[in-house]
Amino acid sequence: MKIIVLFSLFIILPFQSCSTHKDMGQNQIIEGHFRLYTYPEKPNEYLVKSDGERYQDIVFAAINDLEGKIHPNSYSVIDPAQNYKYDIKIGGLSAYKAYTNILKQKFGSALQLVSSGSLFSEKANMNETIFYLNYLGLDASGLSKSDFTLPFRKNYMQELDKRLKSAKFPVLSSNVFNLSIANKFQFENIKESVIVSAGKVKVGYISLIAPALAQTFDSRKLNKTYFESMAPKIITLSNELRKKGADVVALMASHGLDCTSQQAETEHIDSYKVNFMPNDEKVCDLFKNELALTLKKLPPSMVDIVFTNGMNSKVSNVIAGHPVLQSYEGAEHLSWAKLVYDTKLKRVVKTKTQLMQPIQMCHSFFRETQDCYVKEVLRNIEITPAKFLGEEVKVQPLPTRI
Repeated sequence: MKIIVLFSLFIILPFQSCSTHKDMGQNQIIEGHFRLYTYPEKPNEYLVKSDGERYQDIVFAAINDLEGKIHPNSYSVIDPAQNYKYDIKIGGLSAYKAYTNILKQKFGSALQLVSSGSLFSEKANMNETIFYLNYLGLDASGLSKSDFTLPFRKNYMQELDKRLKSAKFPVLSSNVFNLSIANKFQFENIKESVIVSAGKVKVGYISLIAPALAQTFDSRKLNKTYFESMAPKIITLSNELRKKGADVVALMASHGLDCTSQQAETEHIDSYKVNFMPNDEKVCDLFKNELALTLKKLPPSMVDIVFTNGMNSKVSNVIAGHPVLQSYEGAEHLSWAKLVYDTKLKRVVKTKTQLMQPIQMCHSFFRETQDCYVKEVLRNIEITPAKFLGEEVKVQPLPTRI
């Protein structure tokens, strides 16, 4: 297999700067694949901590569409040269913990752990999922599509709220409205919004269900439940959060984006190999997309970063001036970004924002490619420890739920 070594694949670009690199697209060919998901070397060039008190970093590490998938996926890879089979593990909450531990070592309390929605599944034990999400120590989570397909037959929202009693992290649903009382629901465990400390910066979170998605929910289970239009609700809640002290507002939205299919089809490559040009909206399918239309309606600086879900595609793009992150479903990938907050001017410095490609959370690497991409035939395979930001990824077994 021909390996094209391109360190420029590590696309970490301020989202307002020019995002075109002369070598960037060369990986987007069938045989070209090298270190697309991780940053095993030159860690001092990526996610450099800001100096001084004026500029404060906020680093986000997000997953989406977990759907109760706690454990890693295992893939069998045959080495034809050695006539040997290797079992490669990718993802799972144990890997998420290991990768985010490396980020926490570097950024400490400035790190935010986010799950943007679809936490649960009718095929998975809800209490078990909550137990392991508590173990991760999430800073905020939204609710989305699969969270509204659970087998509750009566008083769905109230039952969901009751089942979330053991969650030690904020669970948000910001635009759900109770038609029976003509007012928003009053929950004990589901919050409309939350403010979380990220170092010296306060981050406000909101989570919205797109009304178009809500139309696909079982109306019998969600009788008299209405999901309000997104743009007006975002504006209202963002203003409220900033009045309460939020320096940064993060939006979790349930309407996914596809920013890979077009490039994959044009270049005749697997979607996993698609690289990003963050400023180029044209690579994303935005036609009649409710999230894209909503973001275009928002006033400037109403929302500082967006985490979405609901589509099996990776996104690290600027949409209508907003950095948007999304990774593949099932917790095999991690989305990440860094914002920089100017404490003097009281705003996010957009030219310092860094959007990174979603990471495939490898438990180990193929030595030849320094990643765990399993869709190519490798010969004379050697397995080495996975690395991230120059550190070995130490995946530990999950704790036992008693």
